[in-house]
Amino acid sequence: MTKIYNVSMKQVAERAGVSRMTVSLALRGHSKISSSTTERVLKAAKELGYNPNPYLSVLGTHIRSSKQKKLQAQLAYLCHRRIRSPSRLSQTIPVFEEEFFLGADQRAKSLGYGLERIQLNKRDVASGHLNQMLINRGIMGLIVWRHPIKPMEWNMEWERFAVCTMGASLDAWDFHTVECDRHRGMTDLVRNLRLFGYSRPGLVMLEEQDRSHSHIQRSVISNWQMQLPHQDHVPHLIEPKLDKTDFLTWLDRYDPDVVISGYDFALDWILGSGRSVPEDIGFARPQITEKKDLSGIRYDHLAMGQAAVDVISGQIINNER
Repeated sequence: MTKIYNVSMKQVAERAGVSRMTVSLALRGHSKISSSTTERVLKAAKELGYNPNPYLSVLGTHIRSSKQKKLQAQLAYLCHRRIRSPSRLSQTIPVFEEEFFLGADQRAKSLGYGLERIQLNKRDVASGHLNQMLINRGIMGLIVWRHPIKPMEWNMEWERFAVCTMGASLDAWDFHTVECDRHRGMTDLVRNLRLFGYSRPGLVMLEEQDRSHSHIQRSVISNWQMQLPHQDHVPHLIEPKLDKTDFLTWLDRYDPDVVISGYDFALDWILGSGRSVPEDIGFARPQITEKKDLSGIRYDHLAMGQAAVDVISGQIINNER
């Protein structure tokens, strides 16, 4: 639920028995303020339900930044994989989570924000250490990579932050989310495969991925198969764990003319069986996550990262959490 805060810094100062300047410095974790005073200010702010006006915080940060060489970050990108710096990413091929970050970083800079990348670990999340670190650094907005930490495992004061989540998850997250249109993507994939003349599609995926993607891939392929003669129906291979022997048995028994799978190892198994791609059998990925020489749907990950920052920026401008 959106929350709008009207508690002023002056009220926090009165509750803590300090000046407004002390409150401002303490909330930013400034070294000039003692730990005992900082704790008193944070306690007063929490009791009153105080959140700084993000618009004024951005203005203050810009003023301070003009006197500093390094821009103070206002947003954080919380991810599970190591994300390289933007300068290094421009010199190499990024993985798809890095593409999200690169798009977010570009958009943040264009809007006057800094963006800090933080690699998650469950211990920091569960202990509340991450929460306190973000507060001490003056972070206002969070782009959160959802999977695989479950919502109940996050010991976070979400009401302090503007939040946008990314990535598929088995769990429900009650936040704004930026995601690719998987149904449209699968529909485009099927349309192109049909144009190439394929008529015996076989879907291969893990049960966990099937659930996290809301069974979209399964449903689109099933709809295609319903329009084909019954003898051309290939049962989906959707298992808790994909095994090479089971995969090759399925491949030999049902003889699909194209395999649709998001796993590179399925392609390796096909090639290892002596089949040539695409001469003997086709292979297509529902989502190409990196710049590889494969057939399939490639979403605009840069644009998705940019959209996530736009979502957060809208919340910050309206002082929403």
